[in-house]
Amino acid sequence: MSKFNDLLIISNNRETYETKRIIEELDKEIIQYNILSWNEITIPFNHYPKVCLIRSVPDFQKEFSLPYLLTFIEHLEQNGSICIPSSHDLYQADKASCLLIAKKNGILIPDFIIGEDLQQLSKFIKKHKKILYKPMIGSKGKGIKILSNDIDKELEIFSQINSIIYLQEFIENKKYDIRTIFIDNKMICQFIRENEKDFRYNISLGGKGHSPDDYIKMDPNLDFFLTESKKIGEILSNKMGLKIFGMDTIPSLKNKLYFLEINPILGFYGAEKATNVNIAKEIVQVIIKILK
Repeated sequence: MSKFNDLLIISNNRETYETKRIIEELDKEIIQYNILSWNEITIPFNHYPKVCLIRSVPDFQKEFSLPYLLTFIEHLEQNGSICIPSSHDLYQADKASCLLIAKKNGILIPDFIIGEDLQQLSKFIKKHKKILYKPMIGSKGKGIKILSNDIDKELEIFSQINSIIYLQEFIENKKYDIRTIFIDNKMICQFIRENEKDFRYNISLGGKGHSPDDYIKMDPNLDFFLTESKKIGEILSNKMGLKIFGMDTIPSLKNKLYFLEINPILGFYGAEKATNVNIAKEIVQVIIKILK
């Protein structure tokens, strides 16, 4: 592989909003970079960048994508590169890991179970009115579904999957969630996500982003939820040591705030459009600080 500049960007699609915006901000700072998709990469490298910014995960079979991603990042880190996200970030931000860390620190989370014991899974399903099935590997809400009331049918499906099953209590909510973005240990912005056509509020699934100022009339408790979301983000930023992440929290109908998950490879189209905060510039400033 030819010699890298100090910065390597990995993106499967150079035309995504986020990748284009980051490149736009890099060009303003006159920072040279290489950009590659996963299918253009082989390891080991002959030369290593100072910084590797990962904007997408490998898009082959999902059961292999995360192990390969971790192998790739660890290979670069062992040779002196700083990766964003780092291998530490990915381990910490794993769906189950971040929930367990949050719970250990007194943060309210939905009840969940992970395993393949059908008897225990059945007990969990019967315990709650509504259950979500979540893929162990994945992002952007893909593959998440609400289980039917036919427990026997669902258990039969699980028995055929022959894999670890992740089930989570569905939180009856106010038809929106809160995305809070932290960069370099400080909160950069918060915005509201809602989706009239789906229970998942991801922007990639048709969700819409709104400024908190525009949404306050919809829920008089929103200021409280925003403040609590910031506090949760500060706790997790301190405990987990993530450099860049988006965090999702959801207010319940009973006015309780639940922590849902953290994403270290965050999309920020919705954030920039809803808040006018220049997220791409903030990310580039982190890169500049490392390169100096």
